Amino acid sequence: MGRAGFEVDLRDLLDALPVMIAVIDREHRYVFVNRPYEALHGCRREEIEGRPLREKLGEAGYQGIRAQVERALAGERVRFEVSFPDPGGDGAQTFSTKYVPKLGPDGAVIGFYSLSSNVTPRVRAEREREQMREKMVTLQKLESLASLAGGVAHDFNNLLVAVIANAELARHALPPDHAVQEELEQVEVAAQRASELSRQMLAYSGRGGFRAETLDVSALALEMAGLLRASLAPGVALSIETDPDPPGVVADPVQIRQVLLNLLTNASEAIDGSGRVVLRTGAVDASREELAASYVDDDLPAGRYVFLEVSDDGVGMDPATRARLFDPFFSTKFVGRGLGLAAVLGIVRAHRGAVSVESESGRGARFRVLLPATDRKPSVRPAPPRPLPRPTQGGHVLVVDDEPAVLRTARRILERNGYRVTSAANGREALEHFARDPSSFAAVLLDLTMPVMGGAETLLELRKLSQDVPVVLCSGYVESQVRESFGNPAAAAVLEKPFTQDALLAVLQRVLG
Repeated sequence: MGRAGFEVDLRDLLDALPVMIAVIDREHRYVFVNRPYEALHGCRREEIEGRPLREKLGEAGYQGIRAQVERALAGERVRFEVSFPDPGGDGAQTFSTKYVPKLGPDGAVIGFYSLSSNVTPRVRAEREREQMREKMVTLQKLESLASLAGGVAHDFNNLLVAVIANAELARHALPPDHAVQEELEQVEVAAQRASELSRQMLAYSGRGGFRAETLDVSALALEMAGLLRASLAPGVALSIETDPDPPGVVADPVQIRQVLLNLLTNASEAIDGSGRVVLRTGAVDASREELAASYVDDDLPAGRYVFLEVSDDGVGMDPATRARLFDPFFSTKFVGRGLGLAAVLGIVRAHRGAVSVESESGRGARFRVLLPATDRKPSVRPAPPRPLPRPTQGGHVLVVDDEPAVLRTARRILERNGYRVTSAANGREALEHFARDPSSFAAVLLDLTMPVMGGAETLLELRKLSQDVPVVLCSGYVESQVRESFGNPAAAAVLEKPFTQDALLAVLQRVLG
């Protein structure tokens, strides 16, 4: 009874609360529910009160709370969270629930009060935050690995300079019919393959850059058919289904070949015994949602994409394997081989593309690479240039590099071909040599990554001493990326590491005119 005759209706009060309230008896039947509880189930209270919990919640829902019900009926206050399927079909709804035992006149438990609040927005927000944290940790891990891969590739390329160039020097110093000529050729071949691995590492690190051409991916796949078939295990058949006239893509043909080869090798190794691998090419209109669901989350725009698709009927992958698919240190094989799919991911990311994967255990896998389509026509590849004649008389060259093996190798090559060489281990030392007599130097071979003073800073200081001396930047990255990163037209040319004897001599001859 309220003041001045004002009546307080307890049922109205309970209906007005923003909490779902129910009273349950010892037989697990509803005795009372308020309006918010009605709204949750989408029916009137008359259809709920008197009914068993099992009937209204369904068998799965009832079993999910049964243990908590028994605890409440044993006299224990219980607090927990429980999730039920959303009637609207949007995932699940989560409720924070409290059970409070209801006592009879004799103090025995005759039921319990259930008070529930819908905490779905909070739970979803927490889940999204956790997913974002996991994604950030993954991105930081990948960035760290990419930095490591780029650093290793840089040092690796310096070592390969010495291996390749010294093998060349030894071969040229020996008669063509000498007994060790074949062995030296094999050293060069192995070093070139190591150079390809280094390029994979740079591709994974996102610092490999690429030589952009407009490609016809169907023509590229058909051109590689023989190599791709040779890469498959015995008993694995390859089918190639190409779009005869796909749109062009602006890409590096060497790196796209690497993508195809890695995907085909991965598919072959997923097949136990005999099986089939299918390579398809074509074009598709990709939505923003499809692109966002890929393994490359770079906010790619919806639009026309060219696809390279490789599917197999192998063992497939479970969710745990798919989650680590592009981890460079993860392999389902007894011994991992190279960077594999991690390199694929780095190459695709560098080309502003996407990678999607569909796979289940025992049902094979399908990898689809999407690359942005272009209206440009595929490039016509020029005929390979004729080799330049070697100079018999050079000039004075300043070679700047922090790797002693590179300095020794470059000196041997240049001195054998008529050049005089001054070496420097860093930019500061190079400037000291150059400042003594700038006019005596015909060219400078300048490494970009060095301690004390790096190549970019050294180049700026060199230009203060001389505007005319040709400077060749030497780097493990491709020329387009070096020029893009440093944006300095003061360099006459870029020499990529690992370089061969012919490449070094050719670039010097070009800049010296």
